[in-house]
Amino acid sequence: ASYYIDEFIDTAPNKERAHALYALGLGAALGETVTNEELAVLLQTEHNPLLVPSIELLHNSVADSSSETLARLRTRALTINDAMLHKAATSNIREYIAILEEEITATVELLEYTALPATTEQAGYPQLRTLMHHAMRVAVFLDSALDLKDDYEQGITHVTPTVRHMGHLALEAVWPARELTRFGGNFRASWHVLRQVRPYIG
Repeated sequence: ASYYIDEFIDTAPNKERAHALYALGLGAALGETVTNEELAVLLQTEHNPLLVPSIELLHNSVADSSSETLARLRTRALTINDAMLHKAATSNIREYIAILEEEITATVELLEYTALPATTEQAGYPQLRTLMHHAMRVAVFLDSALDLKDDYEQGITHVTPTVRHMGHLALEAVWPARELTRFGGNFRASWHVLRQVRPYIG
């Protein structure tokens, strides 16, 4: 579900329309009331026919969540949605990095709020959360550095794909990469896994 929604947002020719559809679909997934007219809009989405099935998957995955958890999920998911528009509007590398930071934090929290208490209440969970945050930073910033040219050409961002800008993004991954290896991880193996997982979680 996350992968299909991510694909829908990143490849949408009209970012504003995709932003509105995402918010509408998220509301439907989290059990909010959707009118017949709004449902018709979702069902008629030709850009990505898998958007509606992904909404159904999300709805089923949070069916047993509390109202408080659903509210937190909604806030974080909308933060990620808003980041799409902000990234597309900025040409400033520092502003772009700040948007990515916000998106990373929201994504980690989104993952945390979908975890069961049996996981989050374990003694080792705080360390796992820290590792997830570092891993997400490495994945997002290196991925963004490598894909900056394509992202610029596709209108995902207006930050120009210069060597300097790519270098700024790559440098943001250095510290969290060091933190990951401090926990005894193998960076080459970790990066291979992160490259495979990144499209499904960002």
